[in-house]
Amino acid sequence: MSCPIRFFVLITLLAGLVIGVTYAQDKKNIRKKPKVAGAHTEDDILVRPVMNVPAAAIGQPGLSLDKPFNKIKALRKLIPGRYYHLEDYSTLDLVVWKSNDYKHKRFAGWFIGEPRDIFPFTDCNITEVADTIMFTDDSGARNVIFSFASHASQSVDDIHTGRYSCAMMGLAWFTEHDNKWVLKYFTPGIGCYGAFQSLPDLNLIKLGKNNYGCYILNSNGGPGQVYYSSMDLFAIVDGKFKIVLTEDAVGRTNTMSSRWYSRLTTLKTQTDSLFQPLSLKIDGNFNRDIPNPEYDTTDSPIELAKAIIGRDSFDFRVTRRFEYSKGKYRKVSSRYKLK
Repeated sequence: MSCPIRFFVLITLLAGLVIGVTYAQDKKNIRKKPKVAGAHTEDDILVRPVMNVPAAAIGQPGLSLDKPFNKIKALRKLIPGRYYHLEDYSTLDLVVWKSNDYKHKRFAGWFIGEPRDIFPFTDCNITEVADTIMFTDDSGARNVIFSFASHASQSVDDIHTGRYSCAMMGLAWFTEHDNKWVLKYFTPGIGCYGAFQSLPDLNLIKLGKNNYGCYILNSNGGPGQVYYSSMDLFAIVDGKFKIVLTEDAVGRTNTMSSRWYSRLTTLKTQTDSLFQPLSLKIDGNFNRDIPNPEYDTTDSPIELAKAIIGRDSFDFRVTRRFEYSKGKYRKVSSRYKLK
């Protein structure tokens, strides 16, 4: 073999050796996803069978948690499925589960025209924590209400996508007792709400003497378009969270004109009833100087139908009163005031 050929072979062998060592070193230095006790990886969602959780193990009465309150630990105890801690997704903590014997119910999505969902989902439920509110009640006890969102079987990449995709909302209520957080009320699925599969924030409201509830405002709209809001109020009825008031078109945002916002408050009366009357105040403005003339009459609270005749712009307040009867809040009066 001539010298040039030997030299070429030697150089080739040395290059291969350097590349091999470098590859091995790089592979060694790759940061591995930190392991969390009891947690699985994203790949497990695809390759493992979905864990069946008996109905009796979901939201067990008397369930308790150590202090301080941790909603991720709370969710894992409420629904003891297979737990996932995924660092690659801005840290997602998920419980993946199904329940063959849990009583399935149908729920309508909040977005008009959305198909009705059956919950728990039959094949797979992917559940994550959402919002938390803490408060002290009239007796001086500390309480926590937190919401959690469940999605049907899907790739983790698809969670929180889809502008008009809601998430099935569950609610849990814990009360502090003997230096523990003890489960008081639990409803794993109450309705499908939110946008991009993300639930709206919870708002606390005192409904009556030592009686509390929470409500959400659903806001949604097309890209660059007006957002509309509806409101749902949840209260404890017969030992469970139930929807006691739903009101559409309580807000209009993401626009430069004809905007309005709402807030729900309790009216004080002489009686100490559990469900006092409620007042919904909608404050905003009306302005004809908007691109589409059809909004002149359609995009305002219904109480203003006569007020907008002959007027170009004004500020307003609409007040609606609701009273509790037969398990629901019902509108008994409404009025408006121009500013």
